[in-house]
Amino acid sequence: MIYIVKDLASLEELKSNPNLKQVYRKIQLDENLPLSTRYSKQLNKYYYACGCQEGSMAVFACMVGMATAYFVTDGQFFDTWWKGIAVLVIAALLGKTAGIVYAKLKLNETLRALKKALATT
Repeated sequence: MIYIVKDLASLEELKSNPNLKQVYRKIQLDENLPLSTRYSKQLNKYYYACGCQEGSMAVFACMVGMATAYFVTDGQFFDTWWKGIAVLVIAALLGKTAGIVYAKLKLNETLRALKKALATT
């Protein structure tokens, strides 16, 4: 289902009602609104962001760092395997959290800009 933003009231509902994320799979601005295509893409990107991309990038960077440290220290970097797994899990959680926080900040910025654009029309 598509959630269509028609006016300021529907934009405020998007911001204040967290249940919309489970009901609607896409956000679309009314075609008569200014910059509808640009804002629709940004809203969808940041509203539905889960932080998975950032989490996977953090795990990859951590794995590269751990592999480098392992070979530089001749295998003495971790004395047990579970420490390496713990570091990877922490990297994934931190990356995912950073991705979600970044998406929320960008979503609020986009909503403010869209609200300003809607108020002038």
